[in-house]
Amino acid sequence: MKQILIFALLASCCLAQTAIVVKHKSAGDGSLFYGPGCNGTAANICAVQATDQASVSRYPVGTSFGTGSNIAGYNVDACGVYQSTVAASPNNAMRCAIYAGNPPTTKICEVTADATLVANSWTENASFAGCTLNANTTYWIFSGTPSNSNTYRRAASGTGGYYFGLGSEVWPSVFRTPITPSGTNAYSQYVRLTAR
Repeated sequence: MKQILIFALLASCCLAQTAIVVKHKSAGDGSLFYGPGCNGTAANICAVQATDQASVSRYPVGTSFGTGSNIAGYNVDACGVYQSTVAASPNNAMRCAIYAGNPPTTKICEVTADATLVANSWTENASFAGCTLNANTTYWIFSGTPSNSNTYRRAASGTGGYYFGLGSEVWPSVFRTPITPSGTNAYSQYVRLTAR
């Protein structure tokens, strides 16, 4: 009888310990889109803005976004950009990086390879590696291409945008000042995140 009681107590103890270490994931742990028109949506309903802008296409342009409330933060899966017209190879490449600050100056992470732009479509670059973001925080997604023939889509209102006087795909750890604001433009850009 004593042996049975001891076994029962040990089993109860182990079960209790197991319950402590198991991580229960919350609903909505799938990849989510963040950007103008898509604040944590499961589908890409991000805004395709109304106005073409080619004059800054070879410079990094950026749009702010806010992360969700998942306390452990988020993994960055990909970035996306919508371009109306696209130059021929090799000028049809796209890279992106994430910056923090207001104004945005400090690089958090960047992609490790080019993505090939597609005209009148979203192009996604999923070559981030080990990039994580905090919850409830404002960041900036910047993208760059090699040619002014690649045309961004932007809006004249909404989330503020910035562009920098640097060649495309140049991602310094800290952007030089001054930063050139592009009015109140919101570019057609997004990041795709997964809750940690």
